Amino acid sequence: HYNLGCLYSALCQKEKAVEEFQEAIKLRPQHSRAYSNIGNIYLEKDLKEKAGENYKKALEIDSANTDAIRGLSIIGKGGK
Repeated sequence: HYNLGCLYSALCQKEKAVEEFQEAIKLRPQHSRAYSNIGNIYLEKDLKEKAGENYKKALEIDSANTDAIRGLSIIGKGGK
């Protein structure tokens, strides 16, 4: 499911990507990268609160998740 999510994301099918990342999380709740990828999609859609929630969850699981760290820094700078 994680790899399918990455494929859908690359094909700009973001809703399908989120669905697949969520399925990956159901199977492996500690999948930090799935959470950060969902955060990236929400950030692209300017849904900063949802993005932030997913980035924070990713960092709870893996404090070294660079995508989540980067995403939160973007949100903290007003999305710039």
